[in-house]
Amino acid sequence: MVDSPASAPDDADSVTPPGPRRSTYTPPQAQSPDDDPIADAIAAEYRAWVPVKRQPEPPAPAASAPNTPVTPPENPLAGLSAPEAAPPSPSIPPPPPRASLTDADLVAVLDPDLAGGNTGALINLFQEQLTLREQELRQLDAWEEQVRRLGVDSADEIVASVRSAYTGVIDVVPPAAHAQNPSASSPPEAADPVPAPTVAPPLAPAPSDVQSADSAPTAPGQVVPPVVDPATLTAGELSSVLADAPPPNMAQRTVATPPEELAELDESTPPPLVEPDIADSPSDPLAQTSNWDALLAAATEGTPATPDPPALSPFTLTPTSPSAPAETSAFAEESRPDRQADSAPPSPEAAPETPPSAPAPVPAAAPAAALAPATPQLRPAGTPPATAHPPLPTTADTPARGHRAFALEQSALEPTPAALRAGRAVRLFWLWFAVNASVVTVALGALLIADGASLRQAVLAALGGVALSSFLLGVITRTGRWSGQPTIVVARATFGTVGNAIPAAVAVLVRVLWATALLYLLGIGVAEVLVEAQLDGGLGRPTMTVIVAAVGFLIAAAAALVGFGLIARLGAIIAPLAGILVVGLIVLTAPLVDLGNALSIPDGSWALLVGGSVLILSAIGLAWVSSGGDLVRYQAPGASGTAAALWTSLGVAVPAFLLIGWGAVLSASNPLVLEGLVANPVDTLARLLPLWYPVPLALAVALSLIAGAAFSLYSGGFAVLTLGAPAPRWLGVLIAAVVAAAALVALILAGGGVAGLLRDALVVLAVPVAAWAGIVGTETLLRRRRVYAPSLLQPGGVYPAVRWVPLAGFAVTAALGLGFVTASTSWLAWTGYLWPLVPLPTDSAWVNSDAGVILALLLGALVAAISLPGLRRLHDAEASATA
Repeated sequence: MVDSPASAPDDADSVTPPGPRRSTYTPPQAQSPDDDPIADAIAAEYRAWVPVKRQPEPPAPAASAPNTPVTPPENPLAGLSAPEAAPPSPSIPPPPPRASLTDADLVAVLDPDLAGGNTGALINLFQEQLTLREQELRQLDAWEEQVRRLGVDSADEIVASVRSAYTGVIDVVPPAAHAQNPSASSPPEAADPVPAPTVAPPLAPAPSDVQSADSAPTAPGQVVPPVVDPATLTAGELSSVLADAPPPNMAQRTVATPPEELAELDESTPPPLVEPDIADSPSDPLAQTSNWDALLAAATEGTPATPDPPALSPFTLTPTSPSAPAETSAFAEESRPDRQADSAPPSPEAAPETPPSAPAPVPAAAPAAALAPATPQLRPAGTPPATAHPPLPTTADTPARGHRAFALEQSALEPTPAALRAGRAVRLFWLWFAVNASVVTVALGALLIADGASLRQAVLAALGGVALSSFLLGVITRTGRWSGQPTIVVARATFGTVGNAIPAAVAVLVRVLWATALLYLLGIGVAEVLVEAQLDGGLGRPTMTVIVAAVGFLIAAAAALVGFGLIARLGAIIAPLAGILVVGLIVLTAPLVDLGNALSIPDGSWALLVGGSVLILSAIGLAWVSSGGDLVRYQAPGASGTAAALWTSLGVAVPAFLLIGWGAVLSASNPLVLEGLVANPVDTLARLLPLWYPVPLALAVALSLIAGAAFSLYSGGFAVLTLGAPAPRWLGVLIAAVVAAAALVALILAGGGVAGLLRDALVVLAVPVAAWAGIVGTETLLRRRRVYAPSLLQPGGVYPAVRWVPLAGFAVTAALGLGFVTASTSWLAWTGYLWPLVPLPTDSAWVNSDAGVILALLLGALVAAISLPGLRRLHDAEASATA
């Protein structure tokens, strides 16, 4: 500390001591009657001051109004000007908006009562929310990294405040943990109250021409407290003043008066730790992101409150793209022209200058919401505009991801989540190719020739049946792409939410029996190849049949239980392998073709063309039509419907027509090959191929049959769920698999002679399916709007419980169709009861053409046309529901 110069020392009895008043001022000896020696020593030290060279005085302040005495303010800091603003810090990028629900909202939405017992919808919603939270966590980490790279002093508080809004997304460290880890990014706790020190009054006025280097010039209007003469103080009063004086060699601090409630606290007891209150979660899941506005700028009064949205439901909640946050922060306000005047620094007349020797008062710990200036007045003029930052990734920019291969599929009857609908239309080609590329299909071509058709009639029948099958599957594909739901569920819009149970029961029967037939063909086919190649290990044909069928059933059931992800991966692997094996089969058997013999077969009755087309339609198209939309549920919502239908049709038509046509060519070339393919197609092919080909042939037989059985059980699970109370998807698959296993055991125990049974059952079941396809397919083509998915899951919505015209038409059409088909199996001999009414001989080719399947398909289309007025009323109801 440097003392200011002064005049010559005065005597000890002077009333006004010479020289400046020092912070370590020692008063003269008091005129006390007790002659305290301590007071004498203090007085002697006070007289022993040494003058030093005076420093030049600072320039006088600008002229202002005359000094007028005013009353000192209660708060000494009330008139002080704001400290000079630091250099402008880089602008802080806005935090990513929150798209997921908070914990409180998620618990409210996941109410079983709202789902009507459909726990699959709740599980699906929960999984979607977890996916959104994973995306938000990555976005929040990227934002935090940007903030910390800016080097802002308050980065920890800003990050902590923003993270506190993401409840359930990140872990918010409790206050106790922050006490142990000071670097944790959380709002600071309230600082301990600092007791106000006792300020000693001035002992004597300094000369008017002498000013201390540690003192500040008196500002205009400032009141100078009266001085106290130390000579007038008693020894006790002087001791009390010196005890409360500041320590030596330190200037007296300008300390703000603490609040009254803090002054009354006991200094010996630390204040209690109070955990900050956490505001209740708002009903709007995006409302918490508004804390960023409070962090950067003061809240705007008079802003109208936003009303709470209606109650959420898992059936009405759809993923939406979050909008960008509004620019309401202080940084956005600085760029406005009307704010430029407010940004200028205050004038000197508005606030007195802070004394140079008095350090700025240390404020208490501020909350996170007050880290930024509350008003733009403290911003120095000329601050550059906010720095532009690259936009952070949002959930809207995040592409949809496909279903993982080994992740258990949760979607049941409800729409497939949009986040999982990432498939392309071309994937449908490989899925349907894998299902229809089994070499067993060559037996269908042999059956056409065995019925008496010529080669050209067989090829035309194959072409007609495959074309009609591809068309039906392509049309039905639109139903699943519209709503992302299984086809049998979308059919509720046609037959009613309750009336659809009758067609659904038929679909369950078809799916279970078709899976059983495919697994049976797998067992006997692969066992035949292994036994002929002597690769059975001596187990024999019956044992190998059971083993192969059991292994195939386990693989198919496991794939169906896991769900679409695994089925899609299997299809992507099986399709190219099956294609290579089919091409190899054609190349290796090409030398056996004799076009001369094949073309020499005369034409049969043209009724055989109808019968052949019906057989192909039943085995290729109608066997899968009730599941046509199940594989398209995971296609992107914006994908082309025409492309999906086209790739589906090609995936069905290419392998089916190629194998059926090749089987007809081989059968027409050699009568022995014809007999073998009709009786035992796999054994005949094994004999026609080289000895080194048994393993590839076994794979060619097995791969496609396993894929078809897995898809049949997968789709059958959906059909089972539509018959009963809401249940998980895997439970429906499990029920279908158990029924299929029982039927498979019965077929294996029955031994040989089941080929005729399979053909009769295939044609008889094709009749009601054809009626269903005619009604649903035609109504799909007549629709002007997509179905309203929420009303398909519970009664009382847009769709009635029963639509009587389509349901009654389905029953009548199926009954008429069964009257015009025939079966050789004894327990199916009741079919064909309407043929006696037609004036045709009993041995006519038309009687055995199974024309009832085509009749049911055409009558179903007519029923859909008759119910068109009801469909128009549904369009109006759907429009009202979606408005």
